[in-house]
Amino acid sequence: MLALFVLVAILWILLQTGFVQNYIVRRVTKRLSRDLNTTVSIKHVDFELFNKMLLQDVLVLDHHHDTLLYAGDAKVNITDWFFLKDKVTLKYIGLDNAVINLKRKDSVWNYQFLVDYFSGGSQNKNDTTSTATQLNLKAIQLNNVKVWQRDEWVG
Repeated sequence: MLALFVLVAILWILLQTGFVQNYIVRRVTKRLSRDLNTTVSIKHVDFELFNKMLLQDVLVLDHHHDTLLYAGDAKVNITDWFFLKDKVTLKYIGLDNAVINLKRKDSVWNYQFLVDYFSGGSQNKNDTTSTATQLNLKAIQLNNVKVWQRDEWVG
């Protein structure tokens, strides 16, 4: 019993270090990049108890390798132990010093792949083999955010 307690204590201490936290985030961004078929990167992360995160230098590219989102700081308050769940509640998102580029040349916006991924796309809702993550957003705060929208669709 003492050995189990010591093991849990060591794991807890390791999870509080920046090295382990950034390792976990690199794994998550690698999976998201693979699942979304684009680049998702985060330079540095600091989180507490797996529910509050400060993400620095967040970059998400669209499928044309253009910047969809860049945020200097992103603050997230998320469901406890989110990485073990299929349904995740984002209780709070804060973006500081961010640029969001929205564009389309036809009827599809450059962020549609994110909508499809997090909504499950056109998959059967009764399909239990889906690996898509469901998100629920409660509140958002934006500081020094620029949104560029370029709509070239004539349709």
